[in-house]
Amino acid sequence: MIIIALAVAGCSGSSGKDMLPRDTSFGTFSGNGPFFIKEGDKTVFSSPGATDYVAVMERTDAPDDKVIVYRSANVLREDRYQFGWTHTNITDLKSGISIQYSGPPRHRETLIISGSAKSRGTTVYLGKREDTVLDEKCHIWSFDGTDRYSDKCLTDDGIVLWQKNYDRRGSIERHYRAVSLVRRALGRDELSVPVDLLEWPTWMAPLDPDAKHGPNDQVILYGRNAWNGASKAQMIRRLGDNIATWKWEQRNLRQMLLKWPGAMVRFDSDEDGVPLELAISRTGGSLLYSPSKWEAENPRKSEFIRGYSCSWRTTIRASEGDTRECRTANGMLLKNADRYISQVTELTAASASVGKLTEADFRPPAKWLTLGFWATPIVSSQK
Repeated sequence: MIIIALAVAGCSGSSGKDMLPRDTSFGTFSGNGPFFIKEGDKTVFSSPGATDYVAVMERTDAPDDKVIVYRSANVLREDRYQFGWTHTNITDLKSGISIQYSGPPRHRETLIISGSAKSRGTTVYLGKREDTVLDEKCHIWSFDGTDRYSDKCLTDDGIVLWQKNYDRRGSIERHYRAVSLVRRALGRDELSVPVDLLEWPTWMAPLDPDAKHGPNDQVILYGRNAWNGASKAQMIRRLGDNIATWKWEQRNLRQMLLKWPGAMVRFDSDEDGVPLELAISRTGGSLLYSPSKWEAENPRKSEFIRGYSCSWRTTIRASEGDTRECRTANGMLLKNADRYISQVTELTAASASVGKLTEADFRPPAKWLTLGFWATPIVSSQK
């Protein structure tokens, strides 16, 4: 489980109004489900219910590392304040959708929305041991996820009183233990996503519509993976300093990267177009690079593709391979060759156009910031 968090604040009681709807047929452990409980040689879908509560979890080897946990119905919120940044993770444990956002106080630098299609099941084993924390008895359960595992001590009403996260070698990475616990009803406002985080103007400054100072072009490249024969495609758009790329590969995820003034956007979906994850960062400008001036290794050795002349240069060198690109004088990519060991995967421009792009061609769809797009919404946005 990813634990994310904020400073200890706002633990006053709730008025009881505008509460989350209750689903009596569903109860879950803390963390990303679904959960598969092992009973002998059978695997059954089951989970204990959890009462509404607020707990402060403290890392045993770093007391300043505190996590505030809010739980109501199937919604879990975890807050941490670390190195001057606030980190928040809100998860719908029933659908598997999660939203993470972080940044300095009153300013957000990152946002990640993970869809239910990305969630993975966790196998849970009930141990024979018990423990006592804050005068509360708890049973120890083992959680075996797809890439990590942990032990948690849960009360009979589903509250986590301690948690140990292990690395692949079985060593404890982190050990959090409850130092305070309050059972109380939680209001919707304590578990809601700030509404401004789900609006594109929060993250993106207006584009400069004047592209005369830079490139204005679009290229679509096609090829096949040299290792498995899967078809591949890439579309690159450039308008001034703004860049957008779309990448597809058969039997693999699809990815869109967008470099906007002051922000970087990454959107992943599976081969059928089902959304997996959206990541927005104000500080991720290095993910996309497209030169406005291209200096070739050998200017006299060039190719003519789709009506444009390009020349080659090695852009990445590694012990087992390299990447070579053929670009025009102003950096428009017309051919790409990735060599890994003995295999070379090439993408070649199937079409290229210049001077036709506008600001609208760089705006991401509004639905990406709509919670319903990612399956069952977590909770309504906080207004």
